[in-house]
Amino acid sequence: MQTMYHLISLFVSRQTLVFEALRELRPQILISTGAMVKDQIETVHKSRFDTPPTGYWGANQDWKYFLHGLGCKLVHITTQEPIEWDAPDLKSFDRYWFINWLKWYVNYSEEKDSISFLKSMNSNTIDIFALEMLSKLEADKMLFRRSPQHSNEYTLKE
Repeated sequence: MQTMYHLISLFVSRQTLVFEALRELRPQILISTGAMVKDQIETVHKSRFDTPPTGYWGANQDWKYFLHGLGCKLVHITTQEPIEWDAPDLKSFDRYWFINWLKWYVNYSEEKDSISFLKSMNSNTIDIFALEMLSKLEADKMLFRRSPQHSNEYTLKE
């Protein structure tokens, strides 16, 4: 269970990349959700409002972005790492977006020892295992959901 919590924490920390992309591409999303106040953004240029819903982002344009609703999905063009997040809370994550990233991580990571049990699982088994672990972590109050019956969103406890 500690390994899964560590992996969730790693995924949640990766979401800051999406925050930074939104800060550059669509800062009004961060402002409208309260993730940032207008004073934290130097100038909101008109061109930022005209940003296309898909394109490339990053210092070397190495992330493909897909803007949606209150968030964005990034996919690294070389590694294919998927990171998706919705504003405003950087400690919150969608369980299915986490599972998509987890499957990528299991296949891409050079880490062997602590995730060897995951590397032996097929995609469907990872789905089932991850959902069970999320439920256990929620029961142990390491994660919580604002609306358990209707939400795929979990939040890490402080």
